[in-house]
Amino acid sequence: MEDKKIINKKDIILIVAILVIAAGIWGALTLFNSTPEEEEATVYGEIFFGPNSIKLVPLDYDQTFSVPINPHVVFEVRDGMIGFIESNCSDQICVHTGFISGDIFFPFAACLPNGLILTIHDAFFNN
Repeated sequence: MEDKKIINKKDIILIVAILVIAAGIWGALTLFNSTPEEEEATVYGEIFFGPNSIKLVPLDYDQTFSVPINPHVVFEVRDGMIGFIESNCSDQICVHTGFISGDIFFPFAACLPNGLILTIHDAFFNN
């Protein structure tokens, strides 16, 4: 009976060549599709009055501000997060919500008595 080899030398060379080509293509795609860390998207807080966007706030530096529609509602940006810190509404749910950031599943806070809604998104969402 004849002893047949399942894989011969040509098959091994072909497999190695395919693996080298695949690794080269994967490496090139990874290199060209990666973004440097300094190009990370800026995260923004966006404030709405009803359905209208009234202010877009970058969260990359700390600040405290109010909006002209209701200067009694005060927002604070701190450590990449934003939140209501003062409000003239009676229930204060917006203030008790605390700070929100893009790291939470549903970044949203609202002061319904004053009609103000606060959301988070990155720069690419706005384009």
